[in-house]
Amino acid sequence: MTKSLYLVLALVAGGVICALLMRTSRSPKPKGSASVTAGTSAGSAQKALRPPVIADRADPKSVVVAFATALTSGDKATARKLAVGTPKQLEYLDTQVDDYDAYNGFDAVLSKRFKDDADFYLEHYDKLPDSAKDATFKPDGDGAAAETAAADTAATDKPATEQPAAERLSAVVYFEEKGVFMAWKLMKRDGQWSIDARCIGDPEAKPEDSTEKLRKHVNATNDLARRVASGEFRSAEAAMKAWDEEHGKIEGE
Repeated sequence: MTKSLYLVLALVAGGVICALLMRTSRSPKPKGSASVTAGTSAGSAQKALRPPVIADRADPKSVVVAFATALTSGDKATARKLAVGTPKQLEYLDTQVDDYDAYNGFDAVLSKRFKDDADFYLEHYDKLPDSAKDATFKPDGDGAAAETAAADTAATDKPATEQPAAERLSAVVYFEEKGVFMAWKLMKRDGQWSIDARCIGDPEAKPEDSTEKLRKHVNATNDLARRVASGEFRSAEAAMKAWDEEHGKIEGE
């Protein structure tokens, strides 16, 4: 079996690469409409949502933990509050929150329906905030001047020439549940740290970061969760085969 892996995060050439939202087929394991999540509309397993974390904006680790919690708990308002970006980048962030929400809902439904047989396929993104508590940081000086100016302007709505340079860090998180490294970039202005939304997705600069396509994946995940809850599939493996088919169609468009 293969399954789409949304976050491919890596450390290469001794430096941190900004987190890219990508889909690759991998073996074994699975990532809408935000108003209809798998855990509720499917009438089955309820997702255990974490309470919001209050971030100390002067502490980059506190910001990373709070952001990871919001990102994986359906909390768009907090995720936006902790991020800096253009309207399109923040729209993509909203959709990514929905994506994680759908993913977690699908895991909950699959686990309830197939018990231990589902364990092989679960993503456990709901545990990302625990890994974020062990984040490490290093100065981030690899951004292009033009990108830095654009991000700074988006943060303050003032021309970059009128702003002091932002202090920047890269946060590296080892997500133990998946055995991968994640990297988020942060910027500090006026004593407050924020997540650089470009690390989540940048539709304006990267055609592959399509908000419309990501929304289709979210909707497909929620629909698959409803199908699992309705008893359409006789096994977790059959459900995952349908997963690959439905998400493969979207990637092939």
